[in-house]
Amino acid sequence: MDLGVEVLSLLTGEDLRERGVTEDAVMGVILRLHNAARTPYRLSVAEVSLLLAVDERHPEETLSWVPMAGGDGPAPSSVDDDLTPGIVTLAPAESREVWMLFRGYRFAGSDVPRRVTLMIPRPPGKPVRVELANPARGDMRWEARVPQSQLMASIQSQALLGQHARTQFAGSALVRVARAGAFLWDLEFQSGLAVQSEGKLTSPTSTFSVSALAAHVTAPLVTWGPWQDPRRLGPFAGGGGALWSSVITPSEARAGQAPNVYGALFIDAGLEWDLGTWRSASTPFPLSFDERPGLPRWSLRFGYTQSWLGGGTSAGTMSAARFTF
Repeated sequence: MDLGVEVLSLLTGEDLRERGVTEDAVMGVILRLHNAARTPYRLSVAEVSLLLAVDERHPEETLSWVPMAGGDGPAPSSVDDDLTPGIVTLAPAESREVWMLFRGYRFAGSDVPRRVTLMIPRPPGKPVRVELANPARGDMRWEARVPQSQLMASIQSQALLGQHARTQFAGSALVRVARAGAFLWDLEFQSGLAVQSEGKLTSPTSTFSVSALAAHVTAPLVTWGPWQDPRRLGPFAGGGGALWSSVITPSEARAGQAPNVYGALFIDAGLEWDLGTWRSASTPFPLSFDERPGLPRWSLRFGYTQSWLGGGTSAGTMSAARFTF
């Protein structure tokens, strides 16, 4: 054959692994091409196609993804609108690394494994067929890495029991959870309302709007259950800062009265119970993931909290329920 093709790596984005095939799914491939002919070889990436077949005895059911971008050299680190299918020319006996990105779309049966074939034009002969995946061959797996960070939503409550500020807090948070070795860490933005039943904080409605930024570290020490649906238990600790702004009455707002604002610092510590683990979406591609621990799908926290605000301190309890979305 006058054109040699070697598959170096396959590119699948996080959206494809986490959500499956969507209307804007992207899949890519990095190849090394070798021109063994005596004449230059000119490849237009726009003429390459990616075929997805369930049964080649029924070619009418075969789908084709067209390239959205491609060229020689290193593949781009992100997908943007400036990328276009390029043209690559190989001199006789020359080898070159080429990348290609294909735009996918949602279709019926997009979760069914398919035979994936790359069709590379080779004028004047037949196109070169490069098989990337075949459900009939179990050894053709696409190795991917388990995601090590994710977004979670959290529902939170807190009860401060000290006489300086006896309050009940209820709110929500957007949380970025990530893994660092055996540990989990998170950064979260909290918001909610706190109602004071007794204390020295001043609010005409006894209610405060609370916004906070916090960070925690968790050490899952005990694990049990099947690997597909594990349970993990361990301590967590962390803290952060918050702003407590008194909720004023409508008449005070019309009079131009400003709310009272209190800065706060707090620490949290307790136990975290993680349930389940991250799972890849079903795709037509044979993805196989490494053995690193995945991130939890659900988490429950119960613990102790200590806050310093308004010139005093109050201790209490806290709880949180977090889930992926």
